[in-house]
Amino acid sequence: MGAAKRISMSSKLEQSVRAAAQLPINENDFEKVDLGEKHDVVQLKVAPSELYQGLIDEIISEIKGAGTPDAKFEYRWRVLRIRTGRLMSDDQTVLIENKGRATMLIHRFLVISLGNQAPYFDTLHSAGHFALLAAQNALGPSQPRFASERYGKKSCMASSGLPYTFVQSPTMMNICGPWVHATWKEMLQRHQLRPEELALVLVHDELEASFGAVKIRNWESSHRGHNGVKSVKKSLDPLPYPHDHWSRITVGIGRPLERTPDVVSEYVLRKLTSHQRKTIDTEVGPSVIRCLRELQDE
Repeated sequence: MGAAKRISMSSKLEQSVRAAAQLPINENDFEKVDLGEKHDVVQLKVAPSELYQGLIDEIISEIKGAGTPDAKFEYRWRVLRIRTGRLMSDDQTVLIENKGRATMLIHRFLVISLGNQAPYFDTLHSAGHFALLAAQNALGPSQPRFASERYGKKSCMASSGLPYTFVQSPTMMNICGPWVHATWKEMLQRHQLRPEELALVLVHDELEASFGAVKIRNWESSHRGHNGVKSVKKSLDPLPYPHDHWSRITVGIGRPLERTPDVVSEYVLRKLTSHQRKTIDTEVGPSVIRCLRELQDE
């Protein structure tokens, strides 16, 4: 990440912000951080008590004027949801494009790994769980460490941050669908989100890919015999939720030469080797983060 660059504010804009927020605001409260070719992030680092749409438009114009003609910005307001104007307790994100108006992006990503519990936790079939742990490590201090929390009325290991909430499914693979559904509804209620404001991403193992290969799959793509995905889709697909922001991230675990059910079942329940665990930690985790950021940019 490049060095932070400051955006100057006009005196008129500064006065407007002061009046609306009733807080001491200056140009140092706005920080532009260069993230490379794709986009920049502009963050308001204070917590205004109230902001109105006209003021928001003013600030958007000011920030756009500081960029290049084709610049894209993510603009984060603390405690503000711009679409509805209702105040909230969490950071929200707005995409600002050169030719378009400000539009809401996904507020949060609910990222759920599918796998089994003890005694089958540390097996190939639970590669999704380990991938999520590695993803949290790859994000570093910006993503809280996993801790025991309650989601879907069950105790589970979770890392609740912004914009990502990582949760390891606490149920057996074949019956995880009802719990995923319950957790989805709980997230909507807990954070006062509409369904289109909460992305859902499943992270799970994939027999058809070589070990460590990470790939984004469309929600509608085949479950390829994965019983966990079958269970989730059975619970969620009939419901009247928009699927536009539902996706899957697969983690390859390879496949045995024989494809009979008994051989495949024995294979996926093999313990992960130390070499495989290291591959997940050093390669798979960062790849999962890249996939999540790609989904954010869509």
